[in-house]
Amino acid sequence: MVTQRAKAPAPGEQDALTAEQQEALVWFWDGGVRQMFGLEQADLEIALGLGNAKMSAGDLPTAFRIYTSLVLCDPSNFRYQQGLANFCIKAGEYESAIQAASSMIVLKPDNPLGYYFSGAACLALGYLAEAKEDIADALAFAEHHDDPALQTECQRLLHQMDAP
Repeated sequence: MVTQRAKAPAPGEQDALTAEQQEALVWFWDGGVRQMFGLEQADLEIALGLGNAKMSAGDLPTAFRIYTSLVLCDPSNFRYQQGLANFCIKAGEYESAIQAASSMIVLKPDNPLGYYFSGAACLALGYLAEAKEDIADALAFAEHHDDPALQTECQRLLHQMDAP
């Protein structure tokens, strides 16, 4: 699972945030950027549709700007992280896909998509053990959520990894 791969702080390394840093983090996580620009959630939903259309049309630079802007405006929105993870995989930015997928897992730990995107990115990077673990988790959650298309894709990837 992706969340277990985080590097532990070195002994003596300060990992505690100051009160000011904690306050800034909460402000950011709670959509402070979106609010600062006077944007409503409906505005961001329109942008998500536009990002999806740009990606489908092959306009990857514009799609990237839209997805990253959405995540900056509302980092706790699962669908915006999903759009960014999907984009990053299609663009070959696998490390960034893992970051977005990790956020998806934190936001909705029982949703199979975060594990799927993480597993697909790990597979592309050659991290086979991590890919198998994440895809197996995605398969288990996909079965629980009755998502046959994702189940089939997960099974295909697991068989592909087990093939000689």
